[in-house]
Amino acid sequence: MTKKEDALRSEVCSAVARLLREERERQVLSMSEVAGRAGISQQMVSYVERGMRVPTIDTLFRLAQAMGLNPVSLLAKAAAPDLGLRSRYRRRTGGQGRD
Repeated sequence: MTKKEDALRSEVCSAVARLLREERERQVLSMSEVAGRAGISQQMVSYVERGMRVPTIDTLFRLAQAMGLNPVSLLAKAAAPDLGLRSRYRRRTGGQGRD
């Protein structure tokens, strides 16, 4: 993985963590409630929301679904154009990136 790809990955992971936390707080759910619904530990929820762990695809899907979110939409929002991530990816891939 190149430094640019690693930076992009880091930005998307940070955005996912922020979005998950914002949604949990918007729904007035505790980490414990989300963890119970998702079938993971409260500590893992905390780690993911603080960006200390990168969730597996399975964990990401569980967290999203525990809050009634579409996991694919969550990832798309994390890489939304307002963050500038898609345009950077397109430049790096010569315009071949998909939305």
